[in-house]
Amino acid sequence: MRGTLESSPSAVGYSETSPLLTNEKECKTRQLNLFETVSSIVNCFVGICLLSMPYAFSKAKWFSPFCLLAVTTLAYFTSYALCLASNMTNTTVYSDIGLRAIGKKGQFFVRICVGLQFVTIPMMFLIFVWRNSFFLFELHYLTLCFIMTALVTPLTWFLTYGEMAFLNTIGVITAVFFAFETFYCFFFLKHAPREPETSSFADMAMGVGIMILGQADHACVPNIYRDMKNKEQFPTALLLSFVSIYIIYCTVGLAGWLSFGDATDIICTENMKYHPGGLLFYVATGIIVINTFVSVPPFLSVISELFEDYFGIRKSSGKRVFRSCLLWFLALGAYFLTNYLNYVEAITGSFPACLAAFVLPPLFLFYSQNKVVNSKNSGVFQGNAKSYGLWFCIIMGLVFGVGFTIIDFLRLGGYMGD
Repeated sequence: MRGTLESSPSAVGYSETSPLLTNEKECKTRQLNLFETVSSIVNCFVGICLLSMPYAFSKAKWFSPFCLLAVTTLAYFTSYALCLASNMTNTTVYSDIGLRAIGKKGQFFVRICVGLQFVTIPMMFLIFVWRNSFFLFELHYLTLCFIMTALVTPLTWFLTYGEMAFLNTIGVITAVFFAFETFYCFFFLKHAPREPETSSFADMAMGVGIMILGQADHACVPNIYRDMKNKEQFPTALLLSFVSIYIIYCTVGLAGWLSFGDATDIICTENMKYHPGGLLFYVATGIIVINTFVSVPPFLSVISELFEDYFGIRKSSGKRVFRSCLLWFLALGAYFLTNYLNYVEAITGSFPACLAAFVLPPLFLFYSQNKVVNSKNSGVFQGNAKSYGLWFCIIMGLVFGVGFTIIDFLRLGGYMGD
């Protein structure tokens, strides 16, 4: 699925009626440069599972780097496939891509899968903000939840990725700092060396499920592409993004697991409270609070757009009110799910995420190749992908999704050990 770049504006395939162009005019906001595009993609894919990656590695053990590489590679190609389908169907709205590729069934599946997935992601970010803030401030937990949610609310008023560029940049910088600190904890502080161990299939499924959740945020990619100024650079931005994602996740996961062993908590700052503890713990916790704090708006915007499109909310003021209300509704749900974070991550990382990230994008591309809305509107991505590669992604996504979901429910039912 390799694309060629065209230098002329006409080659990019925009017409006066193109949704890509229309959305940019309506937004009337600054667009993303190459660095900001990479930052936006990385921040969307890194964050939700950053603190849980050591826990995932503790489950999959020494297979973890290879499992993570396989998931990252698959996520890169399916993200590419989604952008190809976006250009061929001439829209950046994920549900509309499904509608134009395979009809109302495609739109329905996108709304259900993305809805289930992206409803839980902001909830988990809020849980991360609350739990890590609780380490720093001696306040009643419910009071702290209320204060932090109130502080996040104004950030949801940024409606496009161009407006959220500085938030995504802050998110990536804090993720890199956290990776360096985890690296430091392993190599420069005393720790118990980990001997090679075997992992059960159930534990590996739990670990890989978390890895999948951390790289299943494909619904953000078309909108980031829409808001990029020089779209000819998007293939480069996408590649740089996933290389960065792998490095950050692998550094945190491997160093964290080797430092904390099988006692690694689902949120690794719990371990850092005792090892290394002290100043490093408070610095790491502060970094994570900032990282998760600025990562809520990009994900909330995805689920918000589904409802805004359905209810016909067009004005910016109406969108800001709606997103504020949605945030507080999700915060209420997150408060009651705080103690079930590991299972929420694993389950949402299984079937809905696998469909939205690894099944639907190549499926839409496969059908949109035979049903191009405008043969000139192929954007910066051109050329036909091999059908067997697309179906490989589809089959693997289904196998992972169904298999991991069955195992997760067996765990919840007590039929498998932790």
